[in-house]
Amino acid sequence: MHRSMLPRMLFVSMTLICAFLIGACSEQPKPEAKADTSKADEEIIRKMSYEWIEAYNKKDTKWFDTVMADNYTMVHARGTIHNKQQEIAEAVADTSKTELDRLQDVKVSVYGDAAIVTSIEHLQGQAGEVKFDLQYFYTDVYIRQDGKWRVVTTQSTRLPDGSTE
Repeated sequence: MHRSMLPRMLFVSMTLICAFLIGACSEQPKPEAKADTSKADEEIIRKMSYEWIEAYNKKDTKWFDTVMADNYTMVHARGTIHNKQQEIAEAVADTSKTELDRLQDVKVSVYGDAAIVTSIEHLQGQAGEVKFDLQYFYTDVYIRQDGKWRVVTTQSTRLPDGSTE
């Protein structure tokens, strides 16, 4: 290689590198776009949280099968741990009569392809001859798989009787 060509090759190389970096940077989402996506994801997941209540009460196994990841794990307030199939079976087998099933204080935090949802569920009804008025605090973890949000784990904690928080 001739010495006089070295500056010219260096210039061409630097120009190509700069062009590549500018192109790569311009493809990055704008902060506003990320915020819009995050808000849209929050709304999708919030809606799924309310749909969960409806699906449980209607014993909609298809909804659970679609939304729960195959490796879903539920840690119940009573200390039992269920996988996806056990949780669906429990929903189907539940014979209690629910008069009130209200989700409140739903908070959704999205972290890229993961999200955490906290909420309180207030239940009133009757199981056999026993009336109940219960509240549970839930933490659900969602991940985005193949472009769809799926719940991978849930932890429930029973709140003290009469609790509003």
